[in-house]
Amino acid sequence: MKKKPLFALALIAVLVIAVISLILWLKPDTTSSPLALNAASAAAQQANFPANTTVQNSATDALNNSTANAEDLAASLQGTEVDCALEATAAGQLVLNVGIRRCFEYFLTQLGEKPLAVIDQQIKQHIQQNLPGSAAAQASDLWQRYLKYREAEGNLQNSGANTDPDHLQRVLDQLNRLRQQYFNPAEIDALFGDEMTYNQYTIDRLNILENKSLSAEQKAQQLKQRFSQLPTDLQKNLQDMSKLQDLRALTQEIKQKNGSKAELQQMRQQLVGQAAAERLDQLDQSRANWQNRVQDYLTQRQAILTSNQGESDKQQAITALRERQFDNDAERQRAITYEHFKDDGTNISEVLQ
Repeated sequence: MKKKPLFALALIAVLVIAVISLILWLKPDTTSSPLALNAASAAAQQANFPANTTVQNSATDALNNSTANAEDLAASLQGTEVDCALEATAAGQLVLNVGIRRCFEYFLTQLGEKPLAVIDQQIKQHIQQNLPGSAAAQASDLWQRYLKYREAEGNLQNSGANTDPDHLQRVLDQLNRLRQQYFNPAEIDALFGDEMTYNQYTIDRLNILENKSLSAEQKAQQLKQRFSQLPTDLQKNLQDMSKLQDLRALTQEIKQKNGSKAELQQMRQQLVGQAAAERLDQLDQSRANWQNRVQDYLTQRQAILTSNQGESDKQQAITALRERQFDNDAERQRAITYEHFKDDGTNISEVLQ
């Protein structure tokens, strides 16, 4: 009965080491399966919008003529700050930015708790209260078109499970064509620009990774070049995650085909630079040393377990071995975790990867 808490602590220790390794992996020069994001996420993230919900002109007219106040926000939004910072220029025109879309989506998250007619009333009141006449009219018109777009978006046929780049490109192109039916270029850029840029980058990245005519080093070079084409703000947000994902994908590719250490080093230099590549090489060496120590310990432990000693003597011998083999309590706790894995029949080589 005493083994369970100890095992839990050991597992936590392993997780902590994994996090530390991840930090080392990402650490920049000045100081976590590869991404397969569906480019149809623009539609998928809003899948809770009813595909058959339509705001008819008659219903809209009735709401415009209504004198009743909109109901309070749904329970799920109670206590939240209204994410609806609508702006107007000094000339009284609506400022187009992604905040408009966030505003619309903030109110639309109530679907399922509030009828669409109530949400429509709420946002119209918010627009009238926060924008001057011309800007308010522009925002209200944009809101009505956004509702129609969301309904049409919900009717798009796409498979979220299909991550083939060609399929994703077709879905993204279809989505972009749909947006052109409801919004002008300036509105599309303001409402969806960053999302469209990121989705296209994701598809281009998958195309590079799946290009069998390229070596890992060439893929790293092209991935780095494609990343550099992103807007500066997006690069800042994605830099660490993108590097990690590309490193994992290309490292796995090289290992699967039994590539050389030189090939691995060249790929890393292309992707993250000389200094970071050297740190990753040092991390590889540390990991390999640790793996050898653990395997050696488990081999000697197994010899003790199969010896003719009594059970008490075996446990004392294993404890003494653990004390000699590992430098501190944290390492010994990790060793105990690997003991449990081995005793359960787990392939330790896979666990140590």
